[in-house]
Amino acid sequence: MQRHTTNTEPPSGFHSCSFYANRHEQWTALVPFLRQGLQRGCKCLCVVEEHTLAEVEAALEQHGVPASRYRERGQLCIVATEDMCLLPAPFSLNLLPEKLERLVQDAQASGYHGLVIAIEMSWILQHPESLACLLEYEAWVNDALPSFPLALLCQYNLQRFPVETLLDMLKAHPEVQTLRGRRANPFYLPPEVLLRQSRKEEFIWYLQVLNTGAWTPGQTGAETKGESAPHPTSVIAQAVRGPAWSPWEVSYRVGQVISQLQQEPDGLGSAAESPRRWQIFCFGKLRVYRPNGTPVTWSVARGAPTKVKTLFAYLLAKGVGGATQEHLVDLLWPEQTNFEKGLSRLHHTVHCLRRALEPELKGHGKESRYILREGERYFLRLPRNTWMDVTAFEELCYQGEYLTRLGREEDALACYLAAERLYAGDYLADIPLEYAERLDDDWCWSRRFWLQEMYIKLFTCLAELYLKRGAYREALAYYRKALILDPSREEAQQDMMRVFLEAGRRAAMTCQYRLW
Repeated sequence: MQRHTTNTEPPSGFHSCSFYANRHEQWTALVPFLRQGLQRGCKCLCVVEEHTLAEVEAALEQHGVPASRYRERGQLCIVATEDMCLLPAPFSLNLLPEKLERLVQDAQASGYHGLVIAIEMSWILQHPESLACLLEYEAWVNDALPSFPLALLCQYNLQRFPVETLLDMLKAHPEVQTLRGRRANPFYLPPEVLLRQSRKEEFIWYLQVLNTGAWTPGQTGAETKGESAPHPTSVIAQAVRGPAWSPWEVSYRVGQVISQLQQEPDGLGSAAESPRRWQIFCFGKLRVYRPNGTPVTWSVARGAPTKVKTLFAYLLAKGVGGATQEHLVDLLWPEQTNFEKGLSRLHHTVHCLRRALEPELKGHGKESRYILREGERYFLRLPRNTWMDVTAFEELCYQGEYLTRLGREEDALACYLAAERLYAGDYLADIPLEYAERLDDDWCWSRRFWLQEMYIKLFTCLAELYLKRGAYREALAYYRKALILDPSREEAQQDMMRVFLEAGRRAAMTCQYRLW
């Protein structure tokens, strides 16, 4: 097997990312990455989602990489994400090590020195619920990569991902492919810090890096100078055992500041906290998954499952303001005239909810980290990195609308389609009407109606985008979906007749007019 190589050194495992807003920025990062892999005698795999295989090959050729020659030799493979099945969807981290190891072994068995992979991460929007696991995946790669002769470039389209996701991805990669070349990432956080998403631990890491000097992947600044310095993560482990950090006790000497830092007051940022995130699905049936991936079961400790679930949904909707005992008793037992009896029932239901969220709790769950009580008021406090399908749905809809105004119709279409996949049913559809539709406390119905309106508008926006592309069948399908949900929507009726007219189907247009 003949290969064009100038350096036969196998690639050391490294994990980098790039962010792009247009094709020029994407090629600027992608081409040097693949060129280096090809020249070092590595198998190169380019997994594409947004472009055709011919477009990527043409871009490589235009930038001086003889892609067709490398492809004919078998050293370069350009494949679509749907044909690759590199990453299971939705994410399953248990399968990733085996898949990557097999790919690397196949490359080495073919005589290559290692494997180089570049992947357009927009494929994940085909399964947008996997956004909840994306941070975990990238952190896992950082842990696993040193054991593989593998270089991985994750490419993120700035137009298609929520800004919170992009910021997390920036923090997750030790290196960044920029317009000026490959750079060590000064905003990188190691997996044990990144996954807990504790602001205090992030602060400790950054402060220690600044104190020890410039950081490069795999070492601290002090080590680059031949000195001995404690690794920032070891400092974190010591810090969380120290006294509580009070704003009035801060010293500006680095050592003293770090020694005063502790875990979050409620324990959410402790080193013992599971590194994965909570996931909450509110569309359709309310589903909650713990950080270990197990679903929350509402039927616990002889409690009423519907009331336990409703209590969680209500506290979730109330946010940081929480709810008083009086409001909760009135919500769950509106017919109860004896407040003391209602209060006793509430305490039992709160206990059941605490046990549902944390099965390991004993007693009455007063040490619960998630259901807190201050005086007469209860709060739901989940970690700040908790993922919710409703939040992702709204962000994708707003992003699609913004991109449409900019004329970025391809990117807008991707955002809208991802949002459509997230909508699995009406907001909190399994919360009984007696709790959800209350005239004196509209905590659910208005939100449900608002999201339904967004969903219907999403259909009309998709129809308009498809109509501009001349895809009449798809446009009509989405107008019909909008009318099924809201038959009185006049603009959808008018737009359907316009589509029939543009498609030359005058009889269908007349029939639609009569139905209207």
